[in-house]
Amino acid sequence: MLYVDLIFLFNSAVDLLVLWLTATIRKQVICWWRLLLTAGIGGLYVIGYLIANSSIFYGFCGKMLVSFLMVFLAFGFTGFLAWWRNVLVFYLVSFLCSGVILGLKYAGLEKGEVLDNWRGPSISWTLVIVGFIFAWLYTRLSFKSLAERNAINEQLVQLRVSVMEKELLLTGLVDTGNQLRDPLSRRPVIVIEKKQLLKILPVDLMSILSHQATFNLSADVTARWFEKIRFIPYKVIGVNSGMLKALKPDQVYIMYQKRWKELHEVLIGVAMERLSTDGTYQALIPLDCLTFIKQDQAKQRLLVE
Repeated sequence: MLYVDLIFLFNSAVDLLVLWLTATIRKQVICWWRLLLTAGIGGLYVIGYLIANSSIFYGFCGKMLVSFLMVFLAFGFTGFLAWWRNVLVFYLVSFLCSGVILGLKYAGLEKGEVLDNWRGPSISWTLVIVGFIFAWLYTRLSFKSLAERNAINEQLVQLRVSVMEKELLLTGLVDTGNQLRDPLSRRPVIVIEKKQLLKILPVDLMSILSHQATFNLSADVTARWFEKIRFIPYKVIGVNSGMLKALKPDQVYIMYQKRWKELHEVLIGVAMERLSTDGTYQALIPLDCLTFIKQDQAKQRLLVE
């Protein structure tokens, strides 16, 4: 026996939840009457399949067209790219919710039990609500993490440091919070992990720069190294003022707009711990470094004109 009203309400409610979750993830303005109308069309589409069972409108192409139409009706059309992203998230949410709900359903079934009532809503409302809560939490956390990762990736640049004919290539993060400067020359300080600097600097010099040794000359650390050392006062909230020992590099290049640009007036500071837990970047670059590059480019344009 077909309970058409229950089937319509069940499928319309599921479509409404999927559309709402899609709008939440995509940060779309939620227009409830559009979502309700679109969900109702989705429910009628299922009723039409159960009654007519027409292969023309319910084949693969037909289902795709209906889903495209539902996304269009629910969120409008502000551009092809925005609409296509809505479609992709709509499918992602649909597959994710279906997988979670069916997984919970089968996890609660006895061995050998199957879904034989395919014409009706054999899945309980409680299961649907619990499944959507799981799906909502998963997508929210996943997309938040992805957004944070994309925000970091947009600030990553390649860095090349040269000291005493030795060169170090690493990835740096443009850090707006890095305000370290040499109080005399006003040079900004690029902070690099100790592990990376050990590749090009003598161990004795690294001990001095990392506050673990006094100024004692050795075979590896000669007077020419000490000429490159600078003292940078710094202050951290909740911590007394300190003195950071920095190094003046021979050359520093940064990848900007797919070209290496030289930074003429910078210093190198040492970070004792890893700057990134997953090793994505190994240096913190002050925003002033990019500002200097942009200023140089502006001057060059003026000279050309």
